[in-house]
Amino acid sequence: MAFDPARRGLRLLSLDGGGIRGISTLIILDAIMDKINERRHRKILPHKYFQLAGGTSTGGLIALLLFRLKMDTKEAIKVYNEMAKEIFSPRLPRFLGGYSLHKFGYLGYCIGNPYLLLKALILPSRFSSLYLSRAIDNVMASRGQAGEDGLRRPETTRMFMCATSATHECAELFRSYTPPRSVQDKFPGISVRDAALATSAAPTYLPKVKIGNEEFWDGGLLNNNPINQVWDARHEIKPSSQSEPNVSCIISIGCGRVKRPVRQPGGFLNTVSAAISYTTNTEAKHQDFMRTIDTHRRGGIDTRYFRFNVELDEEIKLDDWQ
Repeated sequence: MAFDPARRGLRLLSLDGGGIRGISTLIILDAIMDKINERRHRKILPHKYFQLAGGTSTGGLIALLLFRLKMDTKEAIKVYNEMAKEIFSPRLPRFLGGYSLHKFGYLGYCIGNPYLLLKALILPSRFSSLYLSRAIDNVMASRGQAGEDGLRRPETTRMFMCATSATHECAELFRSYTPPRSVQDKFPGISVRDAALATSAAPTYLPKVKIGNEEFWDGGLLNNNPINQVWDARHEIKPSSQSEPNVSCIISIGCGRVKRPVRQPGGFLNTVSAAISYTTNTEAKHQDFMRTIDTHRRGGIDTRYFRFNVELDEEIKLDDWQ
């Protein structure tokens, strides 16, 4: 019997940004799907279980793999690791061949990391978007598709990626589905490649992306935890018979947080660093959203909300794929 969202409620999935730490997101979701499959006594893929997924930055890429490309979590983990090596490996300049320094073992690692720090000081970004483009094209080709194909694909489960418009200083959603006419959707024809580049363009790591007349940074600058965007988007996918969407379950997965943050000394650079960390604080969004859910419960609407975010003993950099 087919799942009836009007009767049983929508299931929503929210995926945080966090660079290479997104591997923990996939591992958590893999464990969740294993439990679901165990209880159902059959295998069900994420795009069949959830009616909507939204992600920021690395979460947007994960949503692409699982929902637009319909992978299972185990395949997505393998593909994600391959993409991370392609994107975040320090490389020789292109005129010297562009080879990954990490291919040279420990020596390459010792040279590569200081080289990235030097690039961050003198260039706009440490990494080139060329290798992310290549990784996206390779993944799409493995599914018989192309990077320039449109993100919008009616037969896929609904998903979106968050980006930040540097031109208009606002959040933008790139959707795989057509929203209601009442929703402004400025990029209905955006390609998979452009959407992936935009959601991933973390300042100092990857360059801004120009799409049409707008420039984009990654969505983490405004919505590193896209839970509010996922919650609001429930109105875009609700059955027409409902005025208020019936949501049975929301799962939000983070990319890990440091267990005991180290107190930083004062100073301008540390103050700037702290300010940036506040804007990308995913747990603060989680706490705010819990209050939203509590308000709905008091109004008689019972929506189950689950947040998973592993505790880390130490900070892991966005690009530390090793």
